[in-house]
Amino acid sequence: MICFGLGVYGTLGFGFLSVMLLFYPLAVILAGMLINSRAAFWMVAGCMLAYVVSGLSVGAALGDALPYLITFFFALLGIALLQWYAYSRLQQALAAQIEANQQLQAEIIRRQHAEQAQEEMDATLRRLAENTTDLVAEIDPNGIFRYVSPSYKTTLGYDPHDLLGSNAFDLVHPDDLAHVLGHAQAAAADGKPRRVALRTKHSSGDYLYMEVSGNPIYDASGALSGFALSSRDIHLQKQAEFALQASERKFRNIIEALPMGVHIYFLDDAGNLIFSGYNPAADALLGIDHAALLNKPIEEAFPGLAETEIPERYRQIAIHGGVWRSERVDYSHHPIEGAYEVSAFQESPGRMVAVFSDITQRIRSAEALRVSEEKFSTAFMTSPDSVNINRLADGVYIDINQGFTRLMGYTREDVIGKSSLELSIWVDPNDRARLVKGLQEKGFVENLEARFRRKNGEIGVGLMSAKVIVINGEPCILSITRDITDRIQSELELRRAHALLEQAYEATLLGWARALELRERETANHSYRVVEQTLRMAKLLGCTEADLTHIKRGALLHDIGKLGVPDEILLKPGRLTPDEWVIMRQHPEFARALLEEIEYLRPSLDIPYCHHEKWDGSGYPQGLKEEQIPLAARIFAVVDVYDALTSNRPYRPAWSEAEARRYLIEQSGAHFDPRVVQVFLSLIDQDAAAPAESQPPAQTP
Repeated sequence: MICFGLGVYGTLGFGFLSVMLLFYPLAVILAGMLINSRAAFWMVAGCMLAYVVSGLSVGAALGDALPYLITFFFALLGIALLQWYAYSRLQQALAAQIEANQQLQAEIIRRQHAEQAQEEMDATLRRLAENTTDLVAEIDPNGIFRYVSPSYKTTLGYDPHDLLGSNAFDLVHPDDLAHVLGHAQAAAADGKPRRVALRTKHSSGDYLYMEVSGNPIYDASGALSGFALSSRDIHLQKQAEFALQASERKFRNIIEALPMGVHIYFLDDAGNLIFSGYNPAADALLGIDHAALLNKPIEEAFPGLAETEIPERYRQIAIHGGVWRSERVDYSHHPIEGAYEVSAFQESPGRMVAVFSDITQRIRSAEALRVSEEKFSTAFMTSPDSVNINRLADGVYIDINQGFTRLMGYTREDVIGKSSLELSIWVDPNDRARLVKGLQEKGFVENLEARFRRKNGEIGVGLMSAKVIVINGEPCILSITRDITDRIQSELELRRAHALLEQAYEATLLGWARALELRERETANHSYRVVEQTLRMAKLLGCTEADLTHIKRGALLHDIGKLGVPDEILLKPGRLTPDEWVIMRQHPEFARALLEEIEYLRPSLDIPYCHHEKWDGSGYPQGLKEEQIPLAARIFAVVDVYDALTSNRPYRPAWSEAEARRYLIEQSGAHFDPRVVQVFLSLIDQDAAAPAESQPPAQTP
């Protein structure tokens, strides 16, 4: 306004051409700058009006002043427009700058938030790593620990600081190390994390099962810088798995031994129920070979079930679980004919098991019972087997037949209203316990062998079958017992006869051995001595009881082949000719030809056939060497030669024990097995050191 006033003053005082006219443009500029562009235009109008009025007031002619007025107007207007344009550009620039500043501020805030979030995330991850029960670690490509979480102390007993700089692979069980290294190399090659179960060494020295997840870490250049490890203690889980495996083995053993049939099925992707397993009892009960039915749908494996509800029942059990039972399933499709009691249950989702027992005979008996009570009563009373009916609740006898009286000696009056425990019928309480358990679990028991006490105190053996039946609405036990006492006695007598026969065999062998000694004019008791010493050696060298039986027989008959050698050669006092030696050396072949035709002596051939083989392969008849020679023959060769050397013979006196010992040592590795020689010499040293009364007395076979 001051500039406007100065402009008016200049115009009034000096006219249109005064220098002070410049105050008008200055007023326009200041109005636009200080107020806004609209004020600048209004100031243009005010300045023009003041310019005209003040110029005319000083007496200037309008016509003369018109060019000045127009020029002055456009000058002011140009100034205002320029100022408006500049102001607009400035406003745009300021708006852009403000927007840029706002975006920059937003980016700064976003980065601050991101950094704060990252710091919080890092803190969270560190808290997790420091406080998680899992074991967290970082290792370099060579397995050196760079970071170890405190949980290593809790789980494995190691202080994290002690592990830093050590090798993680040193904690891995040696048997698992190659497997773990393979996974580490694979993860480094393809960049994918790996998970592996391994045994990790505890600070106590024990090994725990751990599940370790390893993720490769790469630096900015893409090079492998190490692995991030997360480990979890699965020792209890592994123990549970091992226990489950043992349980599964036990379950399978039970299934294999179960007297009831077992069928196993699984559902395939198409919903078909596939036959996948069975037990030996299933073959026996159905009289077929189930192996040919494996992996077939149930309708194809067992066509007799195709039109029944059973396939769908089984399918629902495999899907939803539960238990389904049927006391009677009739099956009639060649070659299977019969009635069966069936129980089905889910083994695992998609798999089910059917357990069945053949109740054909039981069904027939029940049907016969329903048809004619009189016939049942007659059969019951006249059965040669013992039949009795007891209440399930307390075991009290309800009825017995004549067979029971013949078997046990008790009349109906003796037992009705009493229990078997009151009468002390069971000799072994465990037999009764097995009967009760079977009835509780299956409702019946078949072929239970048990000992019983008769009324007169005699002990007998019976073969029992029992079933839970219902009489007048009350559960009862129907028991049938067959007296097998005579059969058991016959079996015992047969075993005794077999033992006597074995003794006769042994006596015959001893007779043969003695006959050979007499024929060869052998030292008395030579066969007995070498047999006893050979058996002692065989035990020391780990032979089984079954082996010892055959070794004893082979030692007794070691020279049985000499029966085929003519007396003029066998008993010749002088040296044998080469031709005579050929015949003499055939006696192992004669022994084989004689004994291999006798089945129970065939396993005893090792000594008669091979005791002239030598460790270095120079023996006969086969030229065997070292461990090609049966162990029994190697043992006997040492014992036989030692006994022969230390015994008087018609053609030479006995050697001293020292001379015989020296000979064995000299021939060790040539004639004899060095290990057998060593054990034999130790044995005779023990015998020499033992007191005379503790040594076994000489016996005569």
